[in-house]
Amino acid sequence: MEKIKCAIVDDEDHATDTLQYLLHTYCPQVEIVGVYHKPNDFLNDRDVQSGLNLLFLDIEMSPFSGFWLLQELHLAWRQLPFDVIFQTAYDQYALKAIQNNALDYLLKPIMPGELQKSVRKWEEKRVRHFHPLQWRQLEENLKEPQKLPEKIALPNQEGYFILEINNILRCEADRNYTHVKDRSGQTHLVCRSLKEFEQILEPYGFLRVHHSHVIHPDAVVKILREGGGTLVLTDQARVVITKNKEGVMEKLFERIKKV
Repeated sequence: MEKIKCAIVDDEDHATDTLQYLLHTYCPQVEIVGVYHKPNDFLNDRDVQSGLNLLFLDIEMSPFSGFWLLQELHLAWRQLPFDVIFQTAYDQYALKAIQNNALDYLLKPIMPGELQKSVRKWEEKRVRHFHPLQWRQLEENLKEPQKLPEKIALPNQEGYFILEINNILRCEADRNYTHVKDRSGQTHLVCRSLKEFEQILEPYGFLRVHHSHVIHPDAVVKILREGGGTLVLTDQARVVITKNKEGVMEKLFERIKKV
């Protein structure tokens, strides 16, 4: 039986390592012919693209997104010689938009059964190529903020803990883990990077103010001059602003009247 040739484009090592393991273990009919951490590297590899069946593509990457890469590929090919399955930690409104445009997706953390179902869907239906008109419709759908979900599922040892997003006070990085502090004073240790939380929470107004801190602006009770700019939060935590100081201050004062 001929192998399904696939490539993976994701800028995070742990994400590509996990997907490779899952494919090798649960989808032996799939052959991985390329793994790319930079969208440009895949964009320039026409030899791999021409013989590819499936592309597993992350949405949020730096400096270019998966959507940007898809646009560039369509400019190069007009009609892609392969199909695309998104792997993403994106919000549910985006996933719904993708689904409505006949694209498949895998929500991180990827579950083996969902991966098998996604590959099986490609085998059975041979999902239609992503037409530029579909891309424009998807782009418009992603601009609809009213579809943002109100809750987030945080994975723990027992399964998932459901938390209202407005109840999140701040997120603090701890290597590959993140401490999620809620307004009741509870702290939830989650095996996800702070970058993943930043991507999910940014549409809700959360700010990355430090290399290890994402905060909800409404949690700020004081803005101090010390340290070049320090925020005091409702739980009395002090966070020095080290990332995009001017942008952070501007966004804070959009929500607070300065006299």
